[in-house]
Amino acid sequence: MFCTDESAANDIDSNVENEEDRASLRINLQIQRHWAEMTMLCKGLQGMGIENVALVASFEVCQSKH
Repeated sequence: MFCTDESAANDIDSNVENEEDRASLRINLQIQRHWAEMTMLCKGLQGMGIENVALVASFEVCQSKH
């Protein structure tokens, strides 16, 4: 089942009474989402033949300085 951020946030809001716990769970949900997106993007780069993302990033930084 695919869960959107909004539906997950609604589940948190409706099932967790303590505001501090809700805030913590929302932050953790965002972290998980960003981690999943970064993993997907890295896998995409790997599929294109780019194995070392750090090397690509430093190359782009060097290119932008010149």
